Amino acid sequence: MKLVKNEELARLAKEFFQKYMGRGLGGYSGRELELLVLDFLIAAYPELRDSSLFNKSRMLKATETKIKNMLYEIKLKSDEDNDEFRMHIEKNLESAEYEKGKFLIEIDDVYTQRKIKSILKDNGCITDSSFNTDLVKMPYEGLISIVEVVYEEKSKTKVYKDLIATKRLAATNREILRSVSIPGTELSTGNLWDMVTSATTSITSAISAKQAAAKAKNQSKDNIRKK
Repeated sequence: MKLVKNEELARLAKEFFQKYMGRGLGGYSGRELELLVLDFLIAAYPELRDSSLFNKSRMLKATETKIKNMLYEIKLKSDEDNDEFRMHIEKNLESAEYEKGKFLIEIDDVYTQRKIKSILKDNGCITDSSFNTDLVKMPYEGLISIVEVVYEEKSKTKVYKDLIATKRLAATNREILRSVSIPGTELSTGNLWDMVTSATTSITSAISAKQAAAKAKNQSKDNIRKK
């Protein structure tokens, strides 16, 4: 594995030393020291940071469960990082599926999983991981709730406001969304913002078309009754 550049490595080593000596020699328990070392290794070796959980486990010669739980602890103790949260979602988007109004994304990072589920719960969306604990299933409006969190800096843009309007429209037309294959939502992009914004018009159009068809059908029934 390749290390980061010398200047970055020197900075990381200094940061590691300062954290370690902050409690004095022997101030960390065995578990805490392992977490400190793992955090340093993840930062120092980009290949390790960007690899799958299985490859992390293989390279570090530890079980996937141990690595998974340790990474979760590290993130709980550190400041929240929306860029990393977004990265974990985006790198799994291309293998995600869209069916019956639901996005299915597989995430093996525990912190990202639990944060996603917390956001969805706060927005009234139910997730189901009964068949696979790494699988997160969410409706379109749930995905928009995730976007609201990670792209907060775009909250004053017109596109962002259109997204929120679409979220409300999707929430009130959930049954329609479950039964329609929405064009424009193919998950071929690695950018969450681009994928969601490109789908906004398509979803609005799909719902409007279904509503228009339902209205026309009801109108036709009324005309038949009048005759």
